Amino acid sequence: MACDRFVNWKDKKPTKKEIETVIKDYFNGLATKIDWIPPRFMCWLPGTSRSPFYSTSEMVKLSDDAFYTGPGNNERVIEVYVAKTHIDVITRHGDELTMNIADGIARMFARGYGAKLDMD
Repeated sequence: MACDRFVNWKDKKPTKKEIETVIKDYFNGLATKIDWIPPRFMCWLPGTSRSPFYSTSEMVKLSDDAFYTGPGNNERVIEVYVAKTHIDVITRHGDELTMNIADGIARMFARGYGAKLDMD
């Protein structure tokens, strides 16, 4: 399940370079790789994307599609899409940890730049 977190700029709008610097400072070495693939930053995290209930029981593991990504979708990746009026912090197959880190990025940008935050 994909999740978008829109940070809509008001008065202050960071440059692409400022966005990159803030992302790198936010991760502070946690991300295994951060790349600019226009028009977005791709942030790869260590580990495997899966439910925190993965080892408990098959029933619990399969009951929540949002956090059980299944075979082939186990990379932990956060995208930060850069547009003129906003950024969109995206998780496409996020597990609990990845989703919370992405929420934190969006909240941090909104707080730091006095922006409006829309999370779904």
